[in-house]
Amino acid sequence: MLKISSTNRCKLFESISEEIWNKVIYNHSTGINVSEIGITNDIIATIRYHHKKIPNFGVWSNPGYKEIDNGSDIDIFVETSSGNFIWYALQAKVLKLNKKYLGTADIKKNEYQWNKLQRLEVQAGCIGKYLFYNGIIDYSYFGSDSCNRKFKESQFGCSLVDPEDVEKIAIKRNPTFYDFHPHYSIPWREIVCCKHDLSRYTLFNVTQIKRAVDYYQIAFDDTNILDEEDMIERSNDLSLNAIRQLSEINNRTADFKIVVRRTDSL
Repeated sequence: MLKISSTNRCKLFESISEEIWNKVIYNHSTGINVSEIGITNDIIATIRYHHKKIPNFGVWSNPGYKEIDNGSDIDIFVETSSGNFIWYALQAKVLKLNKKYLGTADIKKNEYQWNKLQRLEVQAGCIGKYLFYNGIIDYSYFGSDSCNRKFKESQFGCSLVDPEDVEKIAIKRNPTFYDFHPHYSIPWREIVCCKHDLSRYTLFNVTQIKRAVDYYQIAFDDTNILDEEDMIERSNDLSLNAIRQLSEINNRTADFKIVVRRTDSL
């Protein structure tokens, strides 16, 4: 059986992290901050560039998105078995020149962003995380991820942190890179490189994913998911429009949605 960690989609996520790490370092060395939307666009461009070799990805963008100061929302749907997906609801924040994440504790529509993510996790059974874009020239690290695979500091170019851990720090002050790394962070490659305990999360079927992306402007898609037939069997008790409905209820509109399929489903 092919190891998940040896697949092209895993290698792509690793490559993206390294590119972001180097990009942030490069910009900071010239005294220039980087924006969340700018880096997210770079990620989308990288996925599109590699699509011929890695046809697992589909990317949909909200045609009305604007660059804002409090980060950007990204949804990633990862196919774990044929026709079944787990949902990563991510809030992206980029490291600034002062090695801090600014605006993390901003209140939008009378609540913190971490409250939205925590509530969405309960209601939807998804995985809510902060996605931090990082790069520090004088930082070094060597450790293991949850798959017991070794990694170095550049894999923190895209790192994931639980909303609860962000809340503990951000409620007091603007968090720094060192508040979360390495102890509260995991490299984002774990999204596609490691197996998940599926008993902990809701599995969404093809039809629910289709309903989540079909009203977006298609920026790029090799997954053929919109051509899939609707599934009669349900993986959960949620409505077919649950992803969109729960996002709207929680005042959360993802700027980008990314679908990652298994190669044997294409």
